[in-house]
Amino acid sequence: MDAALEQCLTYPRRHGYCCRVRRMDQTSGIGRRLMAFLWHWGGHQLAELRRWLRVWYNGAPMRQRYVEILTMVLMAVAVFALVRQAQTWNQRPGPFVIPRGLPDHLMLGLSNHPDELSWMVESNTSWDARYYYMTGGVNTGASWANWLPNGQFATDYMEQSRRNGYLTVFTYYQLVKSLPMVGANEAEQDFTNLNNRQTMAAYYADFVLLLDKANEFGDPMIVHVEPDLWGYMQQRINGGEDAASIPAAVSSSGYKEVRGYADNLTGFGKALIHLRDVHAPNVILAVHASPWSTNLDVTTDPSPSLDVDSIAGRTARFLSATGNWDLVFVDLADRDAGYHEVIGNDRGAHWWDMSNQRYPNFARFADYLSDLSRGTGKRIVLWQVPIGNTVMRASNNTEGHYQDNRVQYFLGGAPTQLEEYARAGVIGILFGRGVPGPSTYSDAMKDGVTNPLPIGDNDQMSDVPDDDGGYLRARAQNYYAAGALALPKPVLPPQAPQFLRVLGVSLVLALILLLAARRVKMAVEGDALASKSS
Repeated sequence: MDAALEQCLTYPRRHGYCCRVRRMDQTSGIGRRLMAFLWHWGGHQLAELRRWLRVWYNGAPMRQRYVEILTMVLMAVAVFALVRQAQTWNQRPGPFVIPRGLPDHLMLGLSNHPDELSWMVESNTSWDARYYYMTGGVNTGASWANWLPNGQFATDYMEQSRRNGYLTVFTYYQLVKSLPMVGANEAEQDFTNLNNRQTMAAYYADFVLLLDKANEFGDPMIVHVEPDLWGYMQQRINGGEDAASIPAAVSSSGYKEVRGYADNLTGFGKALIHLRDVHAPNVILAVHASPWSTNLDVTTDPSPSLDVDSIAGRTARFLSATGNWDLVFVDLADRDAGYHEVIGNDRGAHWWDMSNQRYPNFARFADYLSDLSRGTGKRIVLWQVPIGNTVMRASNNTEGHYQDNRVQYFLGGAPTQLEEYARAGVIGILFGRGVPGPSTYSDAMKDGVTNPLPIGDNDQMSDVPDDDGGYLRARAQNYYAAGALALPKPVLPPQAPQFLRVLGVSLVLALILLLAARRVKMAVEGDALASKSS
């Protein structure tokens, strides 16, 4: 045996370093030799440090104190860096990455039936996007896939959008419209369909058909998945965050391409994302956040103490558990506040205070969106935003002409108001109505130019037949003419900033000093003991 190696093995604590090196030297391979070199080099540096400290230490107790003080300083620097890093973690990062293929300005779009395309094109407005519901039920014979043979409707819609310079957005709303549709309300119908194996097998096949059509189209487009479903499901667990606790037929559906995914809501979301990745990478996939999903409604609650940070955080964690989506869509309301007041008799609960003094209001909702964007790490699209206004005589709270104030706040107020939403993570606003009856931008009521007597301050006359008096059209024209709002640059979460590096270096240096001081102290004490013995 090598004499030095034998000595190492005999006195492992004293010669631990050289023993490890020599053991490595006995092995073969470039990796082992590299490790041996590093051990040699590092050991040499440490031995030199110990030798210098030993000479400096010996017979000088105050110098020992200097080393201890230096070590304490380094530890203090490390603690300071850790505190500063914790402060950085608590800071709110800015908006996150914009999915590829979307504009770098805040985009505006409309709910747009093919028959309304001509209005959009002729409105003299540079709209960015148009959206449409893909619905009918996957096993009813009335699905979008049957509106034209072999799903041709989707292809035609996307091509029409491309020819006119619009981004296509499909709101995929199939689950609640499918059979057997068992339950007293939409929430129960969604849940029973989600757990019906035959229904879900047809669902995945229908979803894949849409993806295949999008892949053939080739350009970026958005598929907005199942508004309301995610909110209903979170309500089933009382606003909790454990999406995996909600059962769903995924692998058990028997659909080949989703085998291996868990039979719960988490598996459902991840399976849809997987199908997108395989069939249509050009599709931007959006999940839907409902502001009422925790059983506290940010859009209508008048309480000043409503904790929107907590509400948004719970929803964000719930949605994030269902997969790595590209965007989050959020609805404010699916119909005008005036419609809710007149038809729903809600006593004005859906009106938001434009001065942001009373609740609910726009500033609080921006806070909610900011928390939601940070919590999910995704940008936000406001979807199905009501179209009514309180400016035009045409908006007089009659059928098709109901009042609201969202368009006024976003496009008719100070630019800082829209900028606030962009900073919160919003990259687009899509205007539309969820049911027939509320206001829309076209002449859906077929009553031409209307200027009835005002019912308040809505005293401006219109000269176009739009049911909202042409207010949305005019505001959008001004928005683009002034230069569409540039989106804030993407800001990623903090990535090991300078303070974290200082922390690491300080801790390493402190550890080396402590180790060296300990070894030197032991050596000095050993020398002193040896001197006394002799």
